[in-house]
Amino acid sequence: MKKTKKVFKIFFAWQDNKEEEWLNDMAVQGWGLKKYALYYEFEKIEPTNYVYKLDFKAGNHDMDEYKAIFEDAGWEHVAQYGGWHYFRTVGVQMASPDIYSDSESKIQKYKSLNKSLVLGLISLFFLTGGFFFDLHSRFSDFSKVAMAAFMMTVVFGIWKVNQKIRTLKG
Repeated sequence: MKKTKKVFKIFFAWQDNKEEEWLNDMAVQGWGLKKYALYYEFEKIEPTNYVYKLDFKAGNHDMDEYKAIFEDAGWEHVAQYGGWHYFRTVGVQMASPDIYSDSESKIQKYKSLNKSLVLGLISLFFLTGGFFFDLHSRFSDFSKVAMAAFMMTVVFGIWKVNQKIRTLKG
């Protein structure tokens, strides 16, 4: 029997809850997240009632302190990709632990994510030289359409994250 398995699955930034549920289901099936880098790498484990939670922290400053706060609260840091950090703990019956104790902390997470998305979108626009407006651009039409689709996905992501913030604010 295989001891590890790799899975390619796409979740968008606003689908963190859906990704957490999927990781929880994988643990119940006996696959624990080992690492993530464009694909998920799992290791074979005893089926476990792990609860996975994702947090977003831009930058690597104070990383040891950041991880220590979660570890002190009983969370294991499992993986990191970009600004996303994957934590897990063993769930207890009828209770689903959360890494946040209040809505304001969740709001801060999504505001930080939104800031990164907006900055990324602006950077992308400037890096491409605004080729949408240059009829004689060196980029092919396919490249323009692909980049426009990607940028629209980021804009949609910003909107979805803002929706989450509004929902949390009540």
